[in-house]
Amino acid sequence: MEVLVLPVLALLTRFVSFSSPHVTGRATLLFVAGFAVVATMGITATILGSLFLRNEGGIVRVYATGPKGASREVSVTNDGGR
Repeated sequence: MEVLVLPVLALLTRFVSFSSPHVTGRATLLFVAGFAVVATMGITATILGSLFLRNEGGIVRVYATGPKGASREVSVTNDGGR
């Protein structure tokens, strides 16, 4: 139960600060817009990262070339480098 005290307190203080008459609509819109931009960047990075991991073998085969374009054998494993 003690674990929930700080998050609940943080939410209450955030609610009070947003409901305060000193916070303008412009500041609220800027906050929401900034939050949306950061969330969109995080979602995009997650999607790109999962695509790269899913297609890691193909990416390594395409881009793993030696000097002067000579192809070399590459072992692709997904065992965490063990």
